[in-house]
Amino acid sequence: MAERKKALVVAYDVIGPLMAGPGLRSLRLAEALAAHMPVDILIGAESSSVEGSPVGFVELPDAGSENVFLADYSVCLASSTFPLTHPWLAASDIPLAVDCYDPYVLENLYQYASLKPEEAKFQHERHLKAQIEALLRADLVLCASSRQKDLFTGALMALNRLNAGIAAEWGEDDLIKVVPFGIEEHEPPARGELRGKIPGYGEDDEILIWAGGIWEWFDPLNLIRAVDKLRGWHKNIRLHFLGVKHPNKHIPISKRAKEAIALAVELGLKDTH
Repeated sequence: MAERKKALVVAYDVIGPLMAGPGLRSLRLAEALAAHMPVDILIGAESSSVEGSPVGFVELPDAGSENVFLADYSVCLASSTFPLTHPWLAASDIPLAVDCYDPYVLENLYQYASLKPEEAKFQHERHLKAQIEALLRADLVLCASSRQKDLFTGALMALNRLNAGIAAEWGEDDLIKVVPFGIEEHEPPARGELRGKIPGYGEDDEILIWAGGIWEWFDPLNLIRAVDKLRGWHKNIRLHFLGVKHPNKHIPISKRAKEAIALAVELGLKDTH
């Protein structure tokens, strides 16, 4: 077996010029680790390398070669969705840090609310099983905030991963740690790429930014209604949604995004405010 020298980060979303939160999280964690050791990020066929990144970009060889592939790495970081996307990690002996920044079991309470009860129950149980398997396999659990730490500390305790014996030997913080999502280290530009460059945005417009996607657990509708009320006396107000369609082509536009677009059209705001 080859000597293990590197860290492997398993990307669980599209990596490339356009990325949603999970892809950004994977890439930025890999780049942070690269300051301390060589790092490769495992990407899928629909992803691409990122110019100027200090990490290597690798794809998994043929199915069945996972153990040989892992032999080059001393530690792995993967999302808590790995039992669904990369189940071979569970059976490996590599030390595994599991990133739980995205509490998808809670998201799914909204995501699947419009499904038939039996389908919603099936999807919930499928994802809950994956979350439990990930927490049972994890050598280290990461989350993004103190509230998330409370959530997953309770989950670890319920699974007996966190108990008096472990707490006495390791301490709670050796099993679960807060790693914030993070922002770019450089200062953002005073004026961005919208005013004067995208049709409909003038140099004097006041622009509100919705900095992300539109999902069932968010409420863009009241914000759109507020802009409708504001434009009567603040004619140059603009509301810009950065994310409507996910960069992963397998993820369809959300029901809530369709509702937001329909409301903007109904109020006469789309492509104006």
